[in-house]
Amino acid sequence: MYKCIFRGPNASATLAQIFDDVDWGIRFYPGKETTLVLTNLDDVEPEEENPLVQKRRQKTKNHCSKAIPKNQRYKRGEVIIEWKPKKEKDAGRNTYEAGFLQMHFWITKRRII
Repeated sequence: MYKCIFRGPNASATLAQIFDDVDWGIRFYPGKETTLVLTNLDDVEPEEENPLVQKRRQKTKNHCSKAIPKNQRYKRGEVIIEWKPKKEKDAGRNTYEAGFLQMHFWITKRRII
């Protein structure tokens, strides 16, 4: 498996060069709303909470049990691109190769006023 991790103040610019698109991490919606891929935690307000943590807390309150914190596999503010190649041989000894590309990232929503 190959893994590339992009984070920090230059991560977005680096990915924009790779994807050849300065808006690669932005999705525009009607009503002047946008969803942005987070690559720099300095762009996030400190009081903004991870939506998965919010949902877990809400679910545990509804079930009257204590919340058990889980380790997160991916860090906030990182864009992780994983390439998982796969090589197989069939019964006729023909070799074929494939691969899977996965991107993991955090997003935040904003409304432009």
